[in-house]
Amino acid sequence: ITLPSSTFSIKKIFSLMKFAINQRGKYDYVFILDKHYYFNFIGRIISKNTVGFARESISHLFLRYAVIYDDITRYHGLYYLDLLKTSKLVIPDYTDYKLDFKVGSENIQSIDKVMQEYNLEINKFIIVINSGGNNQFESGGIRMLPDNKIMQLITLTALNTKVVLLGSLVDKINYNNYLRLANIQNLINLAGILSLEQSASLMRYAGRIYTTDCGAMHIAITQGLFNRLFCFFGPTCPNHVLPPKMGIEYYWEDMDLLDERYPLYGVTPQRGDYFAKLDVNRDVLKISGLCQGE
Repeated sequence: ITLPSSTFSIKKIFSLMKFAINQRGKYDYVFILDKHYYFNFIGRIISKNTVGFARESISHLFLRYAVIYDDITRYHGLYYLDLLKTSKLVIPDYTDYKLDFKVGSENIQSIDKVMQEYNLEINKFIIVINSGGNNQFESGGIRMLPDNKIMQLITLTALNTKVVLLGSLVDKINYNNYLRLANIQNLINLAGILSLEQSASLMRYAGRIYTTDCGAMHIAITQGLFNRLFCFFGPTCPNHVLPPKMGIEYYWEDMDLLDERYPLYGVTPQRGDYFAKLDVNRDVLKISGLCQGE
């Protein structure tokens, strides 16, 4: 059962409560994957056996089985396994934290056509994703690389290799601005064109994927592309969002600027100096063996 995202707002609380009341008694347990107590409240209307996260004291009021969510240096996937453990329904396997995202054969076939259309060869093109911090609840793009940093990355990687830009419709607008700033022949903007499944399929063929902390990064992780990933982190902690012991390369030099309220409560930091220490050629391309002159 899916509901429009607009339903989950204070203005629509009564219509959402009506929906929840209509579901009452139909389910033995309700697992709540969001961390806001608002969703715990809605879940409690549906069933007394609510399993969810507790950040504030009010969260406990609506949960029968609560998991304290307070450590942003711990991989978030392990927290979801905590929900299973605290429910007492099953003993979870904490070594099995792989994210699943199924890609149908029709998406793979459609990407084969895209590869042909843009003359992309397997393992001979690079994907760049500059997204994060533009969604229903924030619009500052705080997890994106600044324009000068992303332009340096795109310009240098596209010298001898085709570069594909991936993301949403919002990213497509930003990427078009990059295209206007520099006349780069090897740059292909597919943001807002491919579905999530198609993007996942294309990622499998890329030789390297450079991405910020965003949804597309998680899509790449679901495909097991650990050794192809290089991830940029500014306001968020990589230990919280990257699966441990997978050997994923990342850049993070802003640990002294970490504000726990952002990953815990969604309070956006009011600063714009993330990634200031990043030198693309020194910190990224030399590690990847793609620095200028190689």
